Amino acid sequence: MFLLDQINNNYKKIPTKNIFTWLDEHGKEKKHLTYTDIIQQSNAVADHLVDKIGLKPGDKIMIVYPFGLEFLIGFIGALKAGLVVVSVYPPNPSNLKKDLPKFNKFVEDCGAKHALTTRQFSWLVKGTKLVGHKWANNLQWIHTDKFSKVKERKHDDYVPSSHEELAFIQYTSGSTGDPKGVMISHGALAHNLKCIQELGEFNHDSKAVCWVPQYHDYGLVVNYLNALTCGFHLICMSPLTFIKNPLLWAECIENFQCTHISSPNFGYSLLFKRLKENPEREFDFTCLQRVNTAAEPINVNVLKEMNELFPQDSVDQTYGCAEMVVHVCSRGKGVHNDIPSCGRISLSEQFEKEIIIVNDDLEKVKEEETVGNIMIRGPDMALGYYGKNSDIFKTKVDGKEYYNTGDLGFIYQDQLYVTGRKKDVIILQGKNYYPSDFEFEIEEQYKGIVRPGCIAVCQYDDESVAILAEVYPGKTLDNPPRLPVEISHFKTMEKGTIPKTTSGKIKRHACKDILKDSNVKAEWTSKYYESIAIIGAGPSGLVAAYQLVKNGYKNITIYEKEEHVGGRSVGFNMENELYVYNSG
Repeated sequence: MFLLDQINNNYKKIPTKNIFTWLDEHGKEKKHLTYTDIIQQSNAVADHLVDKIGLKPGDKIMIVYPFGLEFLIGFIGALKAGLVVVSVYPPNPSNLKKDLPKFNKFVEDCGAKHALTTRQFSWLVKGTKLVGHKWANNLQWIHTDKFSKVKERKHDDYVPSSHEELAFIQYTSGSTGDPKGVMISHGALAHNLKCIQELGEFNHDSKAVCWVPQYHDYGLVVNYLNALTCGFHLICMSPLTFIKNPLLWAECIENFQCTHISSPNFGYSLLFKRLKENPEREFDFTCLQRVNTAAEPINVNVLKEMNELFPQDSVDQTYGCAEMVVHVCSRGKGVHNDIPSCGRISLSEQFEKEIIIVNDDLEKVKEEETVGNIMIRGPDMALGYYGKNSDIFKTKVDGKEYYNTGDLGFIYQDQLYVTGRKKDVIILQGKNYYPSDFEFEIEEQYKGIVRPGCIAVCQYDDESVAILAEVYPGKTLDNPPRLPVEISHFKTMEKGTIPKTTSGKIKRHACKDILKDSNVKAEWTSKYYESIAIIGAGPSGLVAAYQLVKNGYKNITIYEKEEHVGGRSVGFNMENELYVYNSG
């Protein structure tokens, strides 16, 4: 069954079940969605797009919502109308100078003429246009959050003609300069969701809590679409809420008695850091059945803490990529030669997936533990990159076509081990090194000084490496890290200045470019705003205002509570952890 078939079946069986709960930044329940809400609200979106806008099946439409449940209604409504959904991060209002060119490239690449969003975000678009920000001119914005519910559609829901018909386009996290929109078919999505649900042991009675961004494949498919099709309760929060208060994640697990959680490595690392800083806070995690980690390299030390804190055998080490929808293999256990497993090969084979290791001559590697190129094929492989040469999906090995992941790894005793990205491998004096190994080592050496997940190591020349590391405010590094290679350049950075993809992965090649500029300075996200609001009256608010005035900012207002501010959060964080909002 396709996605809409599964949602409609659940609607008939459990129409009033609460599927989604959205929490505010304090952990209070702000919004709920039942299947009745989802169906009737998405009906309104679908009919509007067909009758009022005149869109036809196969037309592309962008989904550009701030963090919240509104995006889900737009996503489902567009599918009901037979449209191809283009899921992208909304440009950050605090960083439009950087984000808008990327967003406009996505619009140009996919050729969409319409975008769904909220009323508030559409106002932001209009307002920022007036002050000179250049949004894509050919894009018509449609806000869907004020539509009235529609019990019965005027038209039947669109039914895909085949498994290969395009459902949505997912732009890969690193695709900025040359956008790469991964084309996901209806059949591939349905198959991948089946893998996730069966291998993850999800059912109607499961409960999960998610802070992973809704626009990343890990958040969209593993959490939101998984909950919709499987019928379990998903508790959701903004990733900004999690970053601000990681312990809220732990509170939700305990309070809602969640059975499943999922997070990249850095999320668990941040949680453990806050737990150590607050030893008086104790949490009961015995309710957890599956603790999934994926989307970025797994730190061996973080993995050890996971296995100590969470129930026995609950940790699920996983490997995936957008080009296979998201899931490739899972149920990885343990570590071999200091490299964590990323999943069991035989379990993926049960779902018609094939994972092989080949050398640079595209010959299968027969010996276990031999590092080579990871190749994948299966029913959930993407159709290719939209409008691009997709030969990477047609790499022939023994007469079969595979997707060349660009990752290096090996197979040992039915487990897949990923060693790193081929393009990031550091080669010094004929020996291969993986940047993530060095980055984890630096993180261990400078705990409490460098920010976890904010270290970049790259090859600088034929003899040495270069390092960028974000440090906490007021902290300094007196000596360079101790590594088994020569370090030619080492630079400490301010928070938020190391280049990352939209999913938080380090862009190592971009870091090398930064080192060439000796005058590099961190930019404050608030500098593009003429008017700034500070939340938090009292001494801390005055200190924050003083810091901003000292740095040349004007028109600063201090508010006692967030609800007193009419503007939208720009996610700016002062050294004292106050958030600054745009009130202009």
